[in-house]
Amino acid sequence: MRRRFFLLSLPVAALLAQTNDFPMVTPDELKSLIDSNAKFYFLDVREPSELEQFGTVKGYVNIPISQLEKRVGEIPKDVRIVSACQRGVRAKKAAEILAKNGYKQISLCAMIPYREKGFPLVYPKADK
Repeated sequence: MRRRFFLLSLPVAALLAQTNDFPMVTPDELKSLIDSNAKFYFLDVREPSELEQFGTVKGYVNIPISQLEKRVGEIPKDVRIVSACQRGVRAKKAAEILAKNGYKQISLCAMIPYREKGFPLVYPKADK
């Protein structure tokens, strides 16, 4: 009986995993998006001090993950969202928050690989 339940639950588990599966934007894809002036919203969910220290991409919007639920209304729903952080963990959490709030076009981005490729970065000054 247990085996039968387990086998029947596999398709459901696979379906649930897919609902929170967001595509990852590679460093090369991100550079191409930026260079082509494609319309997208680059949401950097790191803390301002991290942007100052490690850099981000031109055109970024910084809403730290700790503030995202309160500020989600600032983000447009009619454009692709690229959610970014250092490794992608907070970006995925942000994508889940956005999806819960009705956003459909969400991708993830990890900035460490982008930076390691030597692609252009901007270094904003944190408000003191």
